[in-house]
Amino acid sequence: MRTNRARWLVALFAFLLLALLVTYGAGYRIDYYSCHKCRNLRRVRAHTFLWWAVSRSESVDGSHPVEPGHEHEWWHYGTFRQSGLWGTFHAFEAGPQQYRDGWQAPVPSDEPPVTPPKKPKAAAE
Repeated sequence: MRTNRARWLVALFAFLLLALLVTYGAGYRIDYYSCHKCRNLRRVRAHTFLWWAVSRSESVDGSHPVEPGHEHEWWHYGTFRQSGLWGTFHAFEAGPQQYRDGWQAPVPSDEPPVTPPKKPKAAAE
């Protein structure tokens, strides 16, 4: 009787461990950085397993020219996380601005930007 109970406890523990691995196991995290001096962007991607970083890669969008001797001042403005079976759990956390000085990169679009309507002037009294 005691061995039967021990088998059930081991089976339950194995099932819970497997459920934890499937739910939270493999995933990745992307941290987004910007340099307000040159307007370039940096992306750091880390593959994780149960909250530990397994591998890390980094890429810099060098679409803006950089002068010789320029040192980037990277500012963290956002994080994307994805984990779980088939990416079940994901979240994006971003600050209120993309660059430290408050400048926002224009969003690429095929249409011209929409300007808000002008407020009517108050009637003169």
